[in-house]
Amino acid sequence: MKSAIFFALLKRHKAAVGSILGLALIIPILEAAALSIIYLLISPEKAAKILQKGFALWGGAPPEDTTAVRWMFFAVVVAVVLGLGLGRWFYAKLGARVRYSIFEDMVGQLVRRLLDQSVHHSSREDKDNFANLVVNEGGTLAVLFFAWIQIAFASLAIIILSVSTMLYTHLLLMVIALGIGALSTLINRTNLRNLRSIGSDKVTSQKDLLREVRQLMEGLHRIKLDALEDFVLNRLQSVVHRSRSWRVAKSVTRANVANLADAFNLGSIAFLVLVGTVFFQIDPGVFVVLLLLVNRLRTNVVLIQEQIMTMRELSPGAALVQETLDRLAAGKREPARPAQGLREIRFQEVDFSYDRQEVLSGVSFDLELGDRVLLRGPSGQGKSTLLKMLAGLLPPKNGSARFRDQDGWHELRLGALRDRIFFCDSDLFLFPGSLTESLDPIGQATQEEIFLALSNAGLASDIELMPQGVASQVGENGSALSQGQRQRLLLARLFLRQPSMIILDEATANLDVDKERLAVQNLLDHIGPDTILVVATHRQGMPVDFTKVWDMRDGRLDTNSAA
Repeated sequence: MKSAIFFALLKRHKAAVGSILGLALIIPILEAAALSIIYLLISPEKAAKILQKGFALWGGAPPEDTTAVRWMFFAVVVAVVLGLGLGRWFYAKLGARVRYSIFEDMVGQLVRRLLDQSVHHSSREDKDNFANLVVNEGGTLAVLFFAWIQIAFASLAIIILSVSTMLYTHLLLMVIALGIGALSTLINRTNLRNLRSIGSDKVTSQKDLLREVRQLMEGLHRIKLDALEDFVLNRLQSVVHRSRSWRVAKSVTRANVANLADAFNLGSIAFLVLVGTVFFQIDPGVFVVLLLLVNRLRTNVVLIQEQIMTMRELSPGAALVQETLDRLAAGKREPARPAQGLREIRFQEVDFSYDRQEVLSGVSFDLELGDRVLLRGPSGQGKSTLLKMLAGLLPPKNGSARFRDQDGWHELRLGALRDRIFFCDSDLFLFPGSLTESLDPIGQATQEEIFLALSNAGLASDIELMPQGVASQVGENGSALSQGQRQRLLLARLFLRQPSMIILDEATANLDVDKERLAVQNLLDHIGPDTILVVATHRQGMPVDFTKVWDMRDGRLDTNSAA
């Protein structure tokens, strides 16, 4: 994780992180206190001396019965352990909140930076890769950030436990115990290194699997019609099988790290017993505490190793997220100033291409208030591309596309004209929800305005047959509607607005003649005389008095065509 991102996350969540680090200091102190009191339970003579000093400060006499002394210290241990449990619970709760907050931040940043791109650039993003980043990798930075906190916590715990135990045991034994723990981490370095390549394989295989599943869902009709069930299943199983290697390697590597840590734990206990009895003649009480300390040290050493494994495994995914965030940030365009009205649009020698394939060449025209334009031409000649450029969805490769408002001429950009333009084609997406929610997602219109818009689009009779009326669900991308109903619902958006320019790209292609005439006539009644109307259609006889007829062929526009 880049240090800039780390410190930015630290700053954004400083209150929660500060509480976590405070608990990281308190918890090991409570652990050390519990170990010290356990040591006093085993050594009642020392416990009695401490009690004598304590009672002397308060002017009383300590109990002489050693059993009573032990019960007193046991009560203190119970209190400390309860405090320790409460601290760990609060630590886990705060950690979960921080991780999920960072996950929300990362997903929000990814989506926001995608939305800040021009439509042209954002549409060129790999959909499967971006979906994989949001769903599977969006939380990696959160996990990595918290891994650093866990490592700091475990390191602090090791230091506090070691220092406190040095008060009643030999320094050399402490050094031996710490050295054995560090040695297991060093020996595990190979296993830890392997997790980075495992993480890279994980990112790739998840993206491939997501793509195959999406293609499976989108191609169900083709699969059924062409009897491709076995073919598709074999492809999917091939991708799943490729993910098997990293999953197996991950499980084996983590198991190896855990097994090695356990082996070193048992070995360290045996070695400490040997050294303590042969060279230091340590009393049993110190040994008990020392072995408890080794167990606590082992827990924290294992925690450090686990977090290092997590960081190694997730670093490729986090790097991909960071790379995407940086790339999207670099491609962000400054927001355009909203147009102060719309008086004229001018294209001059505009070219456009998709991946080096020329689509438009030398397109020039002028649009003025009140123009009614019919755009004709066979499919695949560039009509849709031209209309998307007119709406500001696509930028010219060469030439200029500008508009004039009351302040003069400006570059034609969607951000500047979005409030002035209505665009409709057969490919626009419908979000799931009711007819009302799909037509007015942010809830600005009244129910009367909603019903009038649907009625003007020719959906009134259809709604009457729906049991739930305007509350009827449209399904995913309008899947619960017919193609004609879907198109009319998209067209109904117009009747909630008063745009300066309307662009219709085969927006009524799935309507019968009568429904098309009704919808278009209502459209003409709705707009003002100064509204620019540009229509691309293969239909003949649309009830519009076109003032201009343009023909598009091979990416070139003829603006002198006869109606």
